Amino acid sequence: MHTAAEWVHMQTTTERLLYPRKDAAFQLGVSVRTLDYLVAAKQLDTRRVGKKVLIPRGSLVRFAAANHYGPVSGTVSQ
Repeated sequence: MHTAAEWVHMQTTTERLLYPRKDAAFQLGVSVRTLDYLVAAKQLDTRRVGKKVLIPRGSLVRFAAANHYGPVSGTVSQ
């Protein structure tokens, strides 16, 4: 059995394997809409659990480690 302090420590030091869209967007520093564009453009991998769309941590790390020069949505408004 774990003490309350041990539970708090485990929760703060354990990284998630899968992130909900809102949390994944926060991790990348982008909006949820931008994250949705990245998913639609297949720049981020996803996993589904029921109706939930989850983003694997490795996909976020790979995306953050690369340079991205083009527009996110794939179109430029003029």
